[in-house]
Amino acid sequence: MYYITDMNILLFAILMAIGHAQTLQSLISLAQILDDNNTNITTDGSINIVDNSNGVSIPLVYLPYMAFFSREDGSVVNNNEVYEGLAAISLALEHLNTGNGTIVSELSGLNERCPLQFYTESWDTEGTESASVNTMIDLTEPSPDERHYLLFPSSFVTATGSPIAMMTSVISGIRQVPQVSALATSALLDDSVQYQLFGRTIPNDSGTSIPLMEGLSNWGVNYLGVLHINDLYGNSFADSLRQAAIPFNITVVAVNVRI
Repeated sequence: MYYITDMNILLFAILMAIGHAQTLQSLISLAQILDDNNTNITTDGSINIVDNSNGVSIPLVYLPYMAFFSREDGSVVNNNEVYEGLAAISLALEHLNTGNGTIVSELSGLNERCPLQFYTESWDTEGTESASVNTMIDLTEPSPDERHYLLFPSSFVTATGSPIAMMTSVISGIRQVPQVSALATSALLDDSVQYQLFGRTIPNDSGTSIPLMEGLSNWGVNYLGVLHINDLYGNSFADSLRQAAIPFNITVVAVNVRI
């Protein structure tokens, strides 16, 4: 299910306004083509073939952005990193579409060498496993007749925590659609058998725990108490801290709590 929150409306109103200055013009143009009732969409593997009313065929890479925008009761979540992530992926795709090498020089002229166009939309996870899994299933049903949405994901970009990523990455793996996360850090997600097509742009807890322990050691800390939720992620996080603490002779006492 696709959600638009008040914050989404504000953000996209701003993006539409600055789009006239060519900031996100390619994404705006693609949105207009997709909204055209005369546009026909088929899939070729993980690529969407968009035939518009002018007879132009566009090979489209669809990268839905899944994040925690609102709660189940409809209240908006004021989560800056989620909206910053949406702005970042929108700008990145605009640069891919237009061959803009301002930030990444290798992208310069890419649009002249590669016919692919890139597109994204935001989908609300409501911060729950059930809403996230339902969205992923809706977007990846085997045939267009069964899907609730015509575009097929080439890959998912998710700004969700580890518990949700553990659930959704199983679905995305079964559907053979990669999932890339910027927030899920659990070391359990390193299991490439269970989470076949999961990737991330952030170190796992084992990696982030080492500089944490080094910093605590430099401050003269010998004992560390950790309160964590008694679930797969919380227990894995505590184990990562224990292992990282050993070389620094820091004793970690972990206590799990229930919510």
